[in-house]
Amino acid sequence: MEVDFSDMDILRINDLRKVTIHAFEEISQAIEHGYNPLKFDISDNAKRYQGGHHHLVPELFVQLDGISRLARDDFDSALIQLDQGACLLIPPGIPHSEQIDCGAKNIVVKIIDGRLCYHCSIGNNHKQATRLNGEVVSLAYFRSTSGLLEDIAEGRLPLNICALIFRQLAHELTMAADPGAGSSLLAACQDRVEHCLHDTNLSVSGLAADLGCHPDHLSRLAKKAWGMPLVRWINERRLLRARAMLATPTRSIAEVAESCGFSDSRYFARVFSQAHNCSPSAWRNQMTPKQPPTNFTIPD
Repeated sequence: MEVDFSDMDILRINDLRKVTIHAFEEISQAIEHGYNPLKFDISDNAKRYQGGHHHLVPELFVQLDGISRLARDDFDSALIQLDQGACLLIPPGIPHSEQIDCGAKNIVVKIIDGRLCYHCSIGNNHKQATRLNGEVVSLAYFRSTSGLLEDIAEGRLPLNICALIFRQLAHELTMAADPGAGSSLLAACQDRVEHCLHDTNLSVSGLAADLGCHPDHLSRLAKKAWGMPLVRWINERRLLRARAMLATPTRSIAEVAESCGFSDSRYFARVFSQAHNCSPSAWRNQMTPKQPPTNFTIPD
């Protein structure tokens, strides 16, 4: 069997939710019937967290109609084409860019901090995407799904487990409450922050202007949804990216600071130390596996 989305239409947020549920169900059913629609972007030479557009969590593309092409920004030769019904899981930290044919549609799904966030991209005449924002949905029973999606993206789980995960995602989204009035705005805000963490000028007022709302309204929605002021939430995202990047020994502290939107490495070190009671260098040393000496031998 093949995954078929030809009869699905997207007009409103509720329609987009139904299409996303249908996509999860189709993926699960296809795997259960022996057809694997998932493509994986796995490479040992992947330059993770090094410039370009990337995320801290896996990103799932589901091609509803037409053709999309995703390029790996760390080397020009890798171009992955997604035809109708194809699905692609991109592991965390992989720089990538997308071209989408005019009229083509795909759903893009991420899970961040136990919340499912999704939107639809629709290709325009310039092979770029017009976005229809979805919503942010808290996952009640499956809060570890982000880690499980990473395991799927890295090829670490058998297909029968993959099928169960997607079926559970469909169930959770089906059982979730109807999207509130601010859900689409929060989804757009969350996505915008992830795209702009490197920008030292990222601010609540700038986000509100980009999203067409008042800063106070955006701040109230964010605090209600995420349990903290929006400024603090943005800072938490910066530090999360910093911790992921510090696990890559080839990146200097100054490069990590710049990529995470800190104005200089000293300010970054001060903020990081206040949050973690150690410097970025000390954190890196704790997280980096120690190599045994070259003359190490096992005693008799």
